[in-house]
Amino acid sequence: MGGVLVNNTDLNTIIVNSLKIKLRDSGYIDEKSKLFKCGHVSCGEGRVVRCEDVWGCPVCSARIMYQKSIIVSRAIENWKSQDDHALSMITLTCGHHLDDSLESLIGRLSTAKKILFRSLYYKYFLNKIGYSGIYLTRLEITYAPKINGWNPHFHILLFHKKFDPAKMESRLQQLWIKSLQKSGLEGKEEIGLRISPADDIKTYMTSLNKKLESGHYDLKTLMKKVGYGEAWALDAYIELCKTMKGKHRLAWSRGAKKVFELKTQEEPIVKKPRRRCNVRKEERRQ
Repeated sequence: MGGVLVNNTDLNTIIVNSLKIKLRDSGYIDEKSKLFKCGHVSCGEGRVVRCEDVWGCPVCSARIMYQKSIIVSRAIENWKSQDDHALSMITLTCGHHLDDSLESLIGRLSTAKKILFRSLYYKYFLNKIGYSGIYLTRLEITYAPKINGWNPHFHILLFHKKFDPAKMESRLQQLWIKSLQKSGLEGKEEIGLRISPADDIKTYMTSLNKKLESGHYDLKTLMKKVGYGEAWALDAYIELCKTMKGKHRLAWSRGAKKVFELKTQEEPIVKKPRRRCNVRKEERRQ
């Protein structure tokens, strides 16, 4: 596959290699693409190649999300250590069916979220809880090929003063259903919008391995299914990669990182002098 795989990061090396081969054979990527080369040693520079694709790459996605989980944990602990500070997590989702495309659902769900956030009551809600202006959004996607297809949903972590936002949950649920309807979607009040207790937030926002219902697959388990040769999983995975290319899985509000002085502590990349590779092309492909 052109180089030596040096970092299997959370997924078995054989599955990672198989997944990339399946994507190459499908025509989605070729051997020159960054995703295909990711995790291998560059023959010219002697360093690990990284594509930084947080959705499509099994090597980079786990590494990047792990690094971000450390940052989130640090920010949560920092905020909770201060007097009169609290956290709440709002989960937003919608009704979905097997024939719904991921692109369509993501677009309409994002539109509904904007409608909700611009409503007067939501602004009143933020003012009531003493919202600090800092929030964290996590986008999660699961897939149930034999049940109801794609299920994109947002988890929004709000940093605010001590106040129980659950008292206002019912009204927000009603507004969310109206927002969904305006964007061409549907949902149930008790499922579409939920406000989670502060005690559950840190684990959920930073967890890399979540329990899934039977027949449901997240990004990690979908990758494995592709590696095992499941045709339906390959089609779903390519659709996910195309739809989510360039989009964030975890995003802070503007100015949040400055407030918490958060920085990723990535391993330094030591660049070596570029040298001529004397290995024959045929031997490198073995």
